[in-house]
Amino acid sequence: MMQTPDLFSVRVALESALFAALTAEQAAGNVIIIQPGEDLKPDLKKIQVIHSVNPGKVMDGELGGRLGICPRVGVYTVTLSIPSNDTTKLAKGWTLCSLLETSFYRLDLPVSGSDCKVMCDEPYTTNVGETDDKRLALSVSIPWWIWAGGHEGE
Repeated sequence: MMQTPDLFSVRVALESALFAALTAEQAAGNVIIIQPGEDLKPDLKKIQVIHSVNPGKVMDGELGGRLGICPRVGVYTVTLSIPSNDTTKLAKGWTLCSLLETSFYRLDLPVSGSDCKVMCDEPYTTNVGETDDKRLALSVSIPWWIWAGGHEGE
C-alpha cells in the first residue's frame, strides 16, 4: 500500500530544497533565511528570505474509502524582502528568483523516512512591489502536490 506524507514532512522537504538552493548565497552573507515563527531581528541591509508552506485542499480522485488516494495540491511561497534604496540588491533579488525557479522546476523532493515524494510543478515569480515596511518584495510561488489518503482500515 502507498504511504502518503504528513504535512510536516512536506514542509521539511521543501525547506531542505530551499536551504540547498541558497547555501552559497547564505554563506556569502547575501541573504538571511527567516524560519517561520523565529524570533529574530534580521539585518535589514540584507535580502531577507521569508517562506511558508500553504497546503491546499485534497482534490477529487479515486474513491474507495480510507484506502483511496487523491492528489493534494499546495503552494510553497518564498518572498525576498529587499532594501528599497539598493539597486544592486534588487538586481540580486531578481537573480535569486531565477535561481529558485530553476532549483524547484519540476523537482521531485524525497520525504525523509519514506518512499513518498513532494512533486513540484512550474514555479513563477511575482513582483509584489513596496511592502508596508518600505522594502521591495519579490515572491516565488512553487506549486507542489502529494498523494493524500491511503489510510489503513475502513
